[in-house]
Amino acid sequence: MSRPGSGRSFGAERDSGRQHQDWLSLVEVSGPFLSLPVLRSAWPALDPLDKRERERLRVEHATWQAGKRRRPWIAYVLRELLGWGDAVEIGGLDRLTVQVPEHDTSLTPIFALSVPGR
Repeated sequence: MSRPGSGRSFGAERDSGRQHQDWLSLVEVSGPFLSLPVLRSAWPALDPLDKRERERLRVEHATWQAGKRRRPWIAYVLRELLGWGDAVEIGGLDRLTVQVPEHDTSLTPIFALSVPGR
């Protein structure tokens, strides 16, 4: 991946910004957690997928949309597509539950990114 200040031209920087905006338009953004500055900080350059990976992405996405099975979709995107593998925990995260008494509720994540083996 290219890093800021790596010698890219202004035009490449502008194209990169457009790529990030296009990418954000494809995902459901909720709350303050996913924004253009955060996305550009995490992935300064968005590398294209090869044909085989794009086809798998389409199949996995269609499967999720047809059956509304969210966890396999999340597992595919985080573990395989992004390459985070064993660093992604999905389900069974009751230990991370946070109580929010002023709203009479509790929040439990459905996935977490962690250091494997900890």
